[in-house]
Order: sequence, then C-alpha cells, then structure tokens
Amino acid sequence: MIDFKQTADRSGSFFLLARATACALALLVGTAGVATAADAEEPLRVAAADDGWTEHSACSGEVGERIAFLEERLDGDRVWSNRWWTGWTSFFAIGVAVSAYNAEQQRDHGQRAIEVVSAVKALFGTTRLYFFDGNGRHGADNMRAVVADSPAGCRRRMEVGELDLVKNAKQSNQRFSWKPHAANVAINVAGAGIVDGFYNNGEDAWIAAGIGIAIGEIMQWTRPRRAPNDLETYKATFPSGLGRLAAADWTLYPHAGGLGVRASF
Repeated sequence: MIDFKQTADRSGSFFLLARATACALALLVGTAGVATAADAEEPLRVAAADDGWTEHSACSGEVGERIAFLEERLDGDRVWSNRWWTGWTSFFAIGVAVSAYNAEQQRDHGQRAIEVVSAVKALFGTTRLYFFDGNGRHGADNMRAVVADSPAGCRRRMEVGELDLVKNAKQSNQRFSWKPHAANVAINVAGAGIVDGFYNNGEDAWIAAGIGIAIGEIMQWTRPRRAPNDLETYKATFPSGLGRLAAADWTLYPHAGGLGVRASF
C-alpha cells in the first residue's frame, strides 16, 4: 500500500533540496571575486640588483622579483578560489536551513532523523569551509597588508606571500589525499548507520548517505588547481628556496591534556 502522506513529504523535501542545490550551483558558477581596494594597488617596481636600497625605490633585487611573481600568481588564483569557496559554503549553509526546516515539518521519526543528520553534516561542512579552507580567495591581500618600506619589510612581504602560496597548494592537493575522501565516506556512513539502527529507516538513510558522499566528492574534485603548479614554477624560478615562514613545517599532535605543536625549520 502506498503511503501518500509520506510520498508527499518526500516530494516536498526533494523540491526544497533541488531549489537549494540550484541556488548554490548558481553561486558557484556565477560569483566572481570581489574587487577590493588592494586589487587596485600599483604593482611593485623591481629595481635592479645593483641599484641598492633608497627610500624612493621599490623592493630591489631577487626579493622584489619574488614579490612581483607571488602577487601575480596569487591574484590569478583568486577568482575561481572565491567562486569555489562561496559556492560550497553557501550550498552547505542552505542545506542546514533546508534540512532543519524539513526536520521540523516531519512527523515520521525516521524521516526526521534523516533530516537532522543531514543538517548536522551540512553544518559540519559549512564550519570547516568557513574556518579552515579557501585561503586562495584572498589573493595577494595578505602580502599587501605588510608594509614594505624597508628591506626587512620587503622580505616579510615576500615570506607572507610564499606562505599563502604553500597553503593554497596544500589545500588544492587535498583532492589527492585519502584522508578527506575517507572522512567524507565515514561521516555519511555513520549518519546512515545511526538512523538505520535506531529508527529502522535504512533504505532512505542509505540513499541520503550516497547523495552526501557524491556531494562531498564533487566538492573535493572541484577545488582550485592552479596553486600547486604555481608553487613548482616558483621553486624552479628561484632555486635558493623558500623563506623561513613557508619553509617551516608544523603539525598538531595529541598529548596528555591537550594538543601539542611539532615544528621543523
């Protein structure tokens, strides 16, 4: 026997999700990088290596060349990075709202559980993107925030740019790492398992998990791809290596009572 009420509830949820998906994809495709005052800043002039430093000259020598390279490449990656980050953050934020609304409307406990799990997964995706991803959308703004009115300031600006390029490359290369893909599968499988185990609503729960896994994979494989190539070109162009900020390697690790930081220089 067909449960017409349940079918209608699912249809309503489907159309709400379809609208949310359409809005998010429109943002992903159509959102251009927002121009800032920093974008209009005149590029640094590169003085010849033997010009020396004067208060009227730009950053000189190889440091100046590195700064010019970094600004060009970081700004070149800004537009797609901004579209990717804005589109996916908006997608997950809309997902939180849609799933929360659907959960509130549902009278079937199993369907409500599916919507609650979907809202939690979308909230996790929104939070992760907002706080830990999408560094490339800033372009070279972090570099330009460093006052380059002395040799030390120029070197600091260069190192900040190198650090951003390394961050962008690492975030881009996450699509090749097994960890985010495994986490995507694990989170969706865990959510489906909870709903299936406690509410005996397995079919719909596992369909929702499959959709969640597919969305997570699309997000990973649409990451901006330019930064790793730019980093390799930078290293080949300037063989003397990265500055101290970008060359530092640090990781968090658990220890008694909290987290520790392991760094190598």
